[in-house]
Amino acid sequence: MLKVFVMDLMNRFLGRGIWRQLGFFTMVNAGIFTVCIVVYSIVCKCFGLQMMGSWDIFRLFVDSNSISGYEYNSSFANALLLLTECLGTILFSGLIISIITNAIIGMVDSVKEGRVHYNLKNHIVIIGYDTIVPSIISELVSSAVFSDSKIVLQASTPVDEIRNDLLSKLSKKSLQKVILIHAPRQSVEELELLYTTNAREIFVVGDRTQSDHDAENIYTFETLVNIHKKRGTDKIKPITIWFENEASYAALQLNDISAEWSKYFEFKPYNFYKRWANRLLTKSDYGKGDARIVYPELDHEGISKDSSKHVHLIVVGMNRMGVALAKEAAHMLHFPNFNEETGANRTRITFVDDNADVEMNFFIGRHPGYFEIAPVKYLDLSKGDFRDSDYFDFIYQPQDGKNFLDVQFEFVKGRVESVPVREWIKKELEDEHAITTIAICLHDPSQSFGMAMYLPEEVYTRGRDDLSRTWEVVDKDKIVNVFVRQEKTGSLIKAFRNTASESKANKKYANLYPFGMVDDSFAIDYYSNHLAMAFNYIYDYYFTHDKKLPSDIPPIADLLKLWKTISTSNKWSNLYLADSIEFKLRSIGQTFKSIKNVSFSQEQIEKMAFTEHCRWNMEKLLMGYRPLNGKYKNDKLNLKNLKDNMFIHSLIKPYKDLTDDDKELDRNIIKELPLVARKLK
Repeated sequence: MLKVFVMDLMNRFLGRGIWRQLGFFTMVNAGIFTVCIVVYSIVCKCFGLQMMGSWDIFRLFVDSNSISGYEYNSSFANALLLLTECLGTILFSGLIISIITNAIIGMVDSVKEGRVHYNLKNHIVIIGYDTIVPSIISELVSSAVFSDSKIVLQASTPVDEIRNDLLSKLSKKSLQKVILIHAPRQSVEELELLYTTNAREIFVVGDRTQSDHDAENIYTFETLVNIHKKRGTDKIKPITIWFENEASYAALQLNDISAEWSKYFEFKPYNFYKRWANRLLTKSDYGKGDARIVYPELDHEGISKDSSKHVHLIVVGMNRMGVALAKEAAHMLHFPNFNEETGANRTRITFVDDNADVEMNFFIGRHPGYFEIAPVKYLDLSKGDFRDSDYFDFIYQPQDGKNFLDVQFEFVKGRVESVPVREWIKKELEDEHAITTIAICLHDPSQSFGMAMYLPEEVYTRGRDDLSRTWEVVDKDKIVNVFVRQEKTGSLIKAFRNTASESKANKKYANLYPFGMVDDSFAIDYYSNHLAMAFNYIYDYYFTHDKKLPSDIPPIADLLKLWKTISTSNKWSNLYLADSIEFKLRSIGQTFKSIKNVSFSQEQIEKMAFTEHCRWNMEKLLMGYRPLNGKYKNDKLNLKNLKDNMFIHSLIKPYKDLTDDDKELDRNIIKELPLVARKLK
């Protein structure tokens, strides 16, 4: 037991920092030195020898060369002096060098293994490691806003693995700004050592491969709230939290976080799939320089009020990416030629999946408000052959009123490589009025690529001169753009596109576009959309100034101050509105940059206001609201309670059924667009 006690005591001291080791070293040396003096005094007394002074013995103990030629007649006394010299050499000189050397090695190892913490200020904190983190770091390092900030990355993944991964994707200069810390994010002590109360911004990423990813991230958020509360900080820190599951992300779009939590953090939910879907639909790009790819618009050059065209988006794969893309498209694809009475020119979004019947039920369950108005259209192509007479079954038809929505979701059960589904695609491409886009959203990038290469020939030849094999575009509206999901990089698809631009033989592949890559998926300014803030200001001014419109737009700092006071759902409403503006303007042959000095006609204002209400209907339904139907239809005295507590909104209705005051809300935004375009840089 004594042996165990002594070993445990030594381990406790030697396993700690250098100061504890030096303390232990001093204590041991003092003890041995004291024993040497006592024994030496006894020997001298017994043999009648003259005793050396304590200072001389100490010098002998520390440095044997400091006292030379000192010798007794007694061999025993001389042996004792020699023993003192040896003990001093071993214990003092040897151990102190060993301790200092080990301390230096330990410090190096601590840095390499991510066990060193720094009390920083104005730093960026990233908690968790995922394939998306290099993209976040790259964006932060290249941003002028964060150029002077260190980045502290804490993860449970071994530091060597993270460092090697980052080195393969980032420059050494970028990596110099990153401090790696290896620690479990469930540890309160480790989270405290990140000094988030001094941080500039916080990103909780987690690990998307974990089944409980979203719950773990919320737990981390809650722990950070408690840390900030404990320290009594009054500074609100921006925190971006990743959510993998579409349901949890959608719930946080509709509901505000706890008032207690909002005292310490400005909460920003982030979803990888939602971000990429938004990127595809808002004329964004991928890559840089000569390798840059600009994504095409799903409405091509725009759909005017007199057009007979409609958009048809075919989404292959009802996974998280596929559902996110379909829903984001439903938020934006609204056009002035839609007829509320007949349903003509309605946007179609069709899911194709071998498990579509099961996934369809989940989709219906998540959006019951939408399916109280629109029917469920389903086609089973998993068995037998496709015939021209086969078409969608209305497996559910709402009984309460007419379908006034301008977007229709459809579900096809079957595999894209199967003959029935290929025949169905060819049949759909015969529709002269459809502007068709295909998005292949499968998990496996090689499978997605292979599927893109071997779609029906009509996908590549539609709108092109395939007879002469020049593949030149002869009808832009008939071109079928194909988005192909890739995982880590879009290089393979880009290689095919480059070949297509150089070779007539391969030009038919020029309309393949990679998307969904993790190497370029994060944007810092996504939640600081100045256009959305300007719209919020216009609404606020209208209601606080006796229904008058502003003649000016204040500076961004003032817009941001007002923005922080509104609910999460209102923020998202303004963001979705901002994303849809280019679609509206293309319908009248304009862009946001071109309208600074334009005066819209009354007809243009009315048509764009109409499409805005169509968009707003879809936004509310997809975010969880329901129309005023059923047993609440006549309960018009309690509308605010129904909206705030039961998410039932009385204005989810056809545009023609709105009062003129309600229509004016949609018109006001359109009227103010030129002013906003002039004021926003």
